[in-house]
Amino acid sequence: MTTVAEITGAVKRLPKKDLARFRKWFVEYDAAAWDGQFEADVVAGRLDALASEALREHRAEVSFPRLAARVSQSGVVGQAFACRLISPRLKSPESPGQ
Repeated sequence: MTTVAEITGAVKRLPKKDLARFRKWFVEYDAAAWDGQFEADVVAGRLDALASEALREHRAEVSFPRLAARVSQSGVVGQAFACRLISPRLKSPESPGQ
């Protein structure tokens, strides 16, 4: 039986060209496995509660401000920019010092 350690060692020894081929194959393999799990979760109803919550928030127009806050908290962009990025109709919060 092949162990993760053996596979790891074999991957580390691959020539660059073979590593590129392996990487491409693994990305496709992993995506297919994830898609299969996602589809199984949908069919089993495991995402129904999350979907309902998301639709409720969207209808109540709370989803955009929450997303803007999450983007802002990530530190990737400022909150004012996040609000404009998410929805131009949202009022941007005042910047410090204004």
